[in-house]
Amino acid sequence: MFSLFGRKVRAKPQLDPSRSADINDLLRRADALRENSDSSGALQLYQKVLEGDPKCLHAMYWLAALYEEAGDLQKAKEYCERGLAIDPNQIGLLLRIGNVAIRALDPIFALQCYERVARLDPEAPDLDALMADQFCLMGRIEEGLAAFDRAIARNPEAVTLQSNRLFVLNFSKLLSPVELFQEHRRWGALHQSKALSLLKVESVTLDPEKRLRIGYVSPDFRDHPVAAFYEPMLEARDKKAFEIFCFDTSPAVEDAVTARLKRSADVWQCVTDMGDQALAETIRKSRIDILVDLSGHTKGNRLSMFALKPAPIQVTWLGYLNTTGLTAMDYRITDGYLDPAGETEHLHTETLCRLPLHSCFLPSPQSPPVSPLPASTSGHITFGSMNQWPKVSDEVKDTWASLLKRVDRSQLLIVARGGQNPVFRDHIIGEFMLRGIEAARIRVSPALDFLRFLELFSEIDISLDPFPYGGGTTTMQSLWMGVPVVTLKGATAFARNSVGLLSEVGLEQLVAITPGGYVATAAECAGNLAHLVELRAGLRERVAASSLMDAPQFCESLESAYRSMWRKYCAA
Repeated sequence: MFSLFGRKVRAKPQLDPSRSADINDLLRRADALRENSDSSGALQLYQKVLEGDPKCLHAMYWLAALYEEAGDLQKAKEYCERGLAIDPNQIGLLLRIGNVAIRALDPIFALQCYERVARLDPEAPDLDALMADQFCLMGRIEEGLAAFDRAIARNPEAVTLQSNRLFVLNFSKLLSPVELFQEHRRWGALHQSKALSLLKVESVTLDPEKRLRIGYVSPDFRDHPVAAFYEPMLEARDKKAFEIFCFDTSPAVEDAVTARLKRSADVWQCVTDMGDQALAETIRKSRIDILVDLSGHTKGNRLSMFALKPAPIQVTWLGYLNTTGLTAMDYRITDGYLDPAGETEHLHTETLCRLPLHSCFLPSPQSPPVSPLPASTSGHITFGSMNQWPKVSDEVKDTWASLLKRVDRSQLLIVARGGQNPVFRDHIIGEFMLRGIEAARIRVSPALDFLRFLELFSEIDISLDPFPYGGGTTTMQSLWMGVPVVTLKGATAFARNSVGLLSEVGLEQLVAITPGGYVATAAECAGNLAHLVELRAGLRERVAASSLMDAPQFCESLESAYRSMWRKYCAA
């Protein structure tokens, strides 16, 4: 969700001229191997250095870095701790162990490391950006936004930081919908003005009925929530009328999802290392008719490239339920649940294109079977929050605490990245204790791998949707696992994310309009165990039979929209 960019670590331990010639020679050889990408050889020499000089911080730092790169986070952490035991104020090691903590999904420990660096050297580069990510992951949104503002003030050209800040603004009600739109529009105007001198006229055949070339740009052609909605469309498309180009911008290793998507696309291009101008030229040379952004202001987006307008028609869809702020983006694909007619047009630089449904869903073939209702054997209702912890605002905590007080003996299971850290776990539980809930009624789980995540639904009777940034993929996964979801309909598309999903499976009664109504709805649902048992037993089949999984129907509506956009463009 929040991006950690490749950053050069400042103040790394340096070679010590007072060491013996043999040790320094080993270090130089190890450094040379590392710089030539011989990690195995470098590891052996750095370890040999420590045999001769057990206090060599330079060797410890690079051993930590190499083990982190290899994915052995425990070893990386051990070498950092070993070095910090010698010099607790070594900034390079503090930054390195903070990075290791991020990869280990432990934001509170990472933040503690960065705060130590800030006390030692407030001018350390990129420190505010690093801290902003961790504040947000812990749900401390206002502090995260303040850190983003400081980071952007230091580096006004940091496009990705600007997008991260816009993304995070959706997690709170700090700004009204109009003010949030103005923030997006300012971002768009800035990048649109930079792109004007680079714009070129595209050369495509203006035939309204030709086979259209549709280009999709995304960093998420992997095992990622976006793929669960993109893949069924790709499978069901009309291959005679539409030629699909996928522009893969991700540096991540390809996986099984990537392989399936590649087989379904007509043309696949890995464009990870291309800058905006080079990518725009590649897209122009491909003579793309309609170019589709699947990211919005989420991690890894290429919106600054879209500002160059490399295709006649540009569309944003799926990854971000808000405006991009770019006038070069012609349409945003949505539906009447997310953006009811007449309510949000003024909050977009794009024209809203409403389909019957915003997307369709493909569940994982690894999905475990639906389990019996936990309350039938536990004797109490277990509510669950499987969404990202940053979405759980103070208003949500207040609402959930009221619900727990209303439903006797009920418990709340929360999944949170970093929940394995006792300090963070106690902090989350403490948030509810401050609201009058006993600690024993709150259970915190760390982030889990996907299969274990799905299996955890077997311990939940009713899922609770956060607000104002509700669940989408998580709501679908909950319904697929037989667990109903209670949601609060808000003023933005993000705050209405679950409304259509519930309505399309006949659960519109679980959509509340006020926080008080949310509590009453969830309490009423919890009070009817017989209904919960019956609902759970048939919910997966209900989802499977619904429009939410009707890929041919969805694809027909999407392609009809593309054709209408193109005909309008040709007529103009």
